[in-house]
Amino acid sequence: MNQRATELSAGQVRLNRIKLLVLWLVPFGLMAIAGVCYYLVQTGQLQLNSKNNGVLIQPPIQLQQLGELSELDKQVGAAPHELSSDSPWANKWSLVIPAFEQCSERCRDALYQTRQLHIRLDKNANRVQRVLLATPASAAIVSSEDFLAFVNSDHLLLRRLLVNDGNIPELRNAITASDGETARFFIVDPEGWAMMVYYDAHEGNAILADLKHLLKYSRQR
Repeated sequence: MNQRATELSAGQVRLNRIKLLVLWLVPFGLMAIAGVCYYLVQTGQLQLNSKNNGVLIQPPIQLQQLGELSELDKQVGAAPHELSSDSPWANKWSLVIPAFEQCSERCRDALYQTRQLHIRLDKNANRVQRVLLATPASAAIVSSEDFLAFVNSDHLLLRRLLVNDGNIPELRNAITASDGETARFFIVDPEGWAMMVYYDAHEGNAILADLKHLLKYSRQR
């Protein structure tokens, strides 16, 4: 009888030890899983479910850190001038069309698409602006007589910002897909964070849904 009790007692001790070991290992296992998930999200190998149709820029890029920004004049031959406010993003959501080397036909199509999206925002249109982001390599092209005639005719509300220097490669990499496709345009929040990008495959209605969602759940500016 005593031997039987001793065997049961020893078995219970082993079982209790196993339970304690499992309980001790669970937190470390959860931490390891969380670490792996964080790595996959940060490297773009895993995307968390969301209502976004666009591709999130992870991590977002603060455009204020790109370098000095100035605004291109709407007159042919005029020099760029300083921005009228400290925030070039004017406390608005921005649809930014990149024109790092030129503004090709694809770039002009993006200008047209963003104009239509802007119009379709209706009463919320004043909370959004469209920006063509140029560099010294493209400044002469987007300030040419032909291009300015195009802008003044079809895109009067378009802002043209020139980034004089800075970390353009970082932004270029962030808005370029894994297959090498460069973004048609990307969204910048009212604080200057580039946070979502769109490519040729994205349709207008899906992009519009994203914009309306962002405007609905963001503070009125």
